[in-house]
Amino acid sequence: YAARQIALEDFDRFSHILALDESHRQALLRLAPRSARAKISLLLDHVADRQGEDVKDPYYEADAAFETVWQDVSEACRCLSARTFDGKLPD
Repeated sequence: YAARQIALEDFDRFSHILALDESHRQALLRLAPRSARAKISLLLDHVADRQGEDVKDPYYEADAAFETVWQDVSEACRCLSARTFDGKLPD
């Protein structure tokens, strides 16, 4: 897989667009057309009791911080997957 910048058509192509932190969520909201289909949220908004939390940037931290980020992202993905496969789209 490869990362890429978001394109304007992504706001209609996808039902959800997830940001890792509030600054990116705000940038996505500014970029999104008024008619956008995609719901924009933080990744950790989909984990119980983690709404509004950023995924921390481990770049300047010790190696253990990368493990914490991996655990946070993995938990959020499990929560999203469980909700989607229950027949419900994530909030």
